[in-house]
Amino acid sequence: MFASALDAALAAGTWVVTPGERLAREIAVRSDAEQQRRGAEVWPTPRVLSWNAWLDRLWLAALAGNAFRRPPALVAPAVATELWRSAIEGSRTPLLNVRGAARGAARAWHTFHAWRGSADERLPGDAAGSADSDAFLRWCAAYRGRLDELAAIDRAGLPDLLAEHADKRWLADMRRVVLYAFDAATPQQERLVAALHAAGVAFERSAGPDSAAMLRERAVFASPRDELAQALVAARRTVESDAAARVAVIVADLEERRDAVEALAEEVLCPELLERYRPDAARPYAISLGRALAAAPIVAAALDLVALGGGGPVDSLRAARALRTPYLVDAEAQGAARAAIELRWRASSRHHVEFVDAVAALHVADPALAERWRVASRPGTSARLPREWARAWTGWLAALGWPGSRPLSSDEWQARDAWTRLLGAFAALGSVTGRMTADAGLTRLSDLAGEQLFQPQAPIPPIRILGIEEALGLAFDATWLVGFDDERWPSQSRPDPWLPLGWQRVRGVPDATPDAALARARRITTALVAIAPRVTASHASTVDGSERGVSPFFASWPEAHAPAVIRTRSLALWESRSIDEVSDRKAPPVTRGSSLRGGANLIESQSTCPFQAFARHRLGVERTPAMSEGIGAKERGTLLHAALAAFWTETESSSALAALAPAALTARIEAAAAAGVGKLDHATRAALPALIVDGERRRLARTLGAWVECCERPRPPFRVVACECAVAAVIEDIELRFRIDRIDAFPSGEWAIVDYKSGRAVAPGQWFDMRPRGTQLAAYAIAASEIDAADATRRTIGALAFAQVKAGEFRVSGIAGDGAWWPQLEDPGTARGQPTSWDEALRALTGGIEALAREFRDGHAAVSPRDANACRNCDLHPLCRIRDLDGGAPDEADAATDAPSTEGSGQ
Repeated sequence: MFASALDAALAAGTWVVTPGERLAREIAVRSDAEQQRRGAEVWPTPRVLSWNAWLDRLWLAALAGNAFRRPPALVAPAVATELWRSAIEGSRTPLLNVRGAARGAARAWHTFHAWRGSADERLPGDAAGSADSDAFLRWCAAYRGRLDELAAIDRAGLPDLLAEHADKRWLADMRRVVLYAFDAATPQQERLVAALHAAGVAFERSAGPDSAAMLRERAVFASPRDELAQALVAARRTVESDAAARVAVIVADLEERRDAVEALAEEVLCPELLERYRPDAARPYAISLGRALAAAPIVAAALDLVALGGGGPVDSLRAARALRTPYLVDAEAQGAARAAIELRWRASSRHHVEFVDAVAALHVADPALAERWRVASRPGTSARLPREWARAWTGWLAALGWPGSRPLSSDEWQARDAWTRLLGAFAALGSVTGRMTADAGLTRLSDLAGEQLFQPQAPIPPIRILGIEEALGLAFDATWLVGFDDERWPSQSRPDPWLPLGWQRVRGVPDATPDAALARARRITTALVAIAPRVTASHASTVDGSERGVSPFFASWPEAHAPAVIRTRSLALWESRSIDEVSDRKAPPVTRGSSLRGGANLIESQSTCPFQAFARHRLGVERTPAMSEGIGAKERGTLLHAALAAFWTETESSSALAALAPAALTARIEAAAAAGVGKLDHATRAALPALIVDGERRRLARTLGAWVECCERPRPPFRVVACECAVAAVIEDIELRFRIDRIDAFPSGEWAIVDYKSGRAVAPGQWFDMRPRGTQLAAYAIAASEIDAADATRRTIGALAFAQVKAGEFRVSGIAGDGAWWPQLEDPGTARGQPTSWDEALRALTGGIEALAREFRDGHAAVSPRDANACRNCDLHPLCRIRDLDGGAPDEADAATDAPSTEGSGQ
């Protein structure tokens, strides 16, 4: 794989320095493999270091060799970033993202030191006097001042300091060095190499692999996915034909496409793992691009638990994520119960919770963990040094049971070790930050975790998926260059925005100008083509709707034939499918006499879509509650019902309403509104500002007052018999429980069933449809027959009414047996569209309810929505898969033909 000269140098103990850590590790691993191939049992550790690791070794050697009279402190990168942040904040420059500006300023500072002409060159000003350049100069002055106060240097200035103090006395162990696969050395690197060479270090340069060309071809595909899929298929075939082969798939835009690349690699390179989820199984591939340490699940859980232990409220969804994490004791056994806490918080729109709320919720879901958390000593909130916070948080996590009781995988152990190192880097910030509060400390820790890349170490697999930079210097048997079109390669120039463009042009900073970007792309292309004897370069003809052509660097290569169809695992499974068609429209019948939850909603769901009723009321499928800001629509409906019940429980009749003086009526409405707000969940009310709660009370009072004047006072005499009346009824051998909003009695003795609606009420004509809407009132009519009056006589239903208590749209909608009882209601015949007596209408409505209940009882569960609205307002699509069926969901104009049986219903 590597030139014999490099192998010989490593065997002789020569130091090999590479641009990056990945290449250094790869060379060391393959050198060890070569020693094993030769039969060696013991051999010296290969002396391979990345440039930064080599600088660290030189620094330690210089300190041990007393190279400095007063050695400065070397600040860690995290400390340097904190110094930049402090310098920027001190300049009072108005910025939206100080942390981002600090990272950008640090990059510009490193670029300046790397490319300046001499170690004495000062920061250049911008001849145009741009605001960005002026701000950067001010920040640099402040940053340099802080370094001087600390008697410290940063990594940007370390090479120049080492070059200044290069001496053979402390370089005795560094007599021969090979600089391997450097694209273009910076002036700063050249100064250091020259100084070390003058001190007796011998240097040799190697450009990297130089494979003899066996195959050079290019290919074009219809889409980026087709292109990547074919590259992965080719890589797999190469490895299958030669188990010792090493293949690289180099993706030009890997950073932007990482998730999509990983998903397709799973399908193409290890499809057998898709059939059973095995995240810890060995893969035949590896992706070079790491993720932020904060994204590692075990680290994310630690950050969530630390946040939950703070002194104030945290986002409830973050707290719920901390509770259901697998990195707590007994997570496997108690995970479902802990996860259910989120549903309760969502249902009550708990946007923020505190640690005590989490403990209270655990007392119901997991008493053992609740007790463990209750006695845990919280870290506190008073200002501390970062190292003190690191110790406190470590103890806190252990007290809570992190990282859990199950064995950790290799990747998880490595992430846990990275977390420990992260805490060490955070602790080092104390030298520049001093004491900080818990919130400030957690913000700094989270920022560090978000900036630090993490990729678990694992054996090198046969297939490597790499970005352009990561591939340089490696050697393979075959390489496929993916995404190298004329728009992406050569890449566009990207000058540093903080440094003057003229200075960058003169110094030859890579990517600063189009000419520099082109020259760099040419060098990199030469290096990429040399890493394997067989190289294919490809591109997609269309990307995001725009046409792309071949990169000019590969235009002269012969074009290979691209397969018309990429045979991925999913496609192969689809083509080899054997479909057994089963008509599964019926569920097992409900046991006669069963008592089911759902009440009127069960009947309405059966009419809307039989499968919906089956899923919700027999399988127990529930939608994840949507969290609303403030008080949600569902909660407002509950408060309105409670306020109306309180008002009519006290007022009792239309005559009592008429007798109330204006002041007394106002007082009663205010009391009813207060009673309604009192129904707010205690935790929800405690989380809401008092202003919001009081505003809701006043809104309720206005709505109630306007409703009474608009729709209650004009009515003929009536008496309220019951409010929020709970009743059970057996319908077609199924016991259902209902809660009737209100029952009125007319002077003649007939009852009116009233159902409040805070939204739009269903028009009476739709109650009689083949698939009826608004079935609640008819179901209540059946249930009301089970209610005995106070005088022990059975009552007759004389009216059914929806009361639409919607501000600005007050109305009643329903039917009555006698227009004199409630003039605002319709005649049954008018509503039904055909001559109908009250008794006939009531039989038709109740018969429809019985037919729907009979369907449900018998197990009718067909995916048969009433209309398009039924699907639009349903969240069961992943279960019913109606969109995968022929024809999909019904259109608006489609009439439902799968109507419930109306046998004996009177329809």
